[in-house]
Amino acid sequence: MRWYGHDIQLMESSCAFLALLLVGVCHQVECALLLLLVEKVLQSMSAFPQSEALQVWGCKVISHVTTSDLLSDTTMATRCVQMVITALGRHKGTPAVQTWGAYALYQIICCCALNASIVTMGHRDLILELCQRRAPGLTEEANSYLSSLQTVLEV
Repeated sequence: MRWYGHDIQLMESSCAFLALLLVGVCHQVECALLLLLVEKVLQSMSAFPQSEALQVWGCKVISHVTTSDLLSDTTMATRCVQMVITALGRHKGTPAVQTWGAYALYQIICCCALNASIVTMGHRDLILELCQRRAPGLTEEANSYLSSLQTVLEV
């Protein structure tokens, strides 16, 4: 699969397309292909951390793949969590990144059977800090995800 990582507009459009494509059909995509797509999204998010649009669409893709077997791989789940945490930290004042990042973390930790392994990998304190530090302009929905995450992690 060819992925043109040097063109920011193409990367943003590709991630947007993937996020929209994966809505509702993620469970029907072969795991190996999904793994490759998510790997490319993570690489794109890492290559262009300043792009708010790319971070938003990347978080959307990550939130959609939580319904697949892909995140049963603790390494991939951890990489997704790390990338979302990085996006949230870099774009503290961007409600869209904060909302979709919060949703992606919520999906990974609360909706997958991975919360114990991720929490014990040193991400608990970082995620709790993100839950406690709310960005201005967050939607009620994002605040709800962060509150739910905080409740799960403080137990």
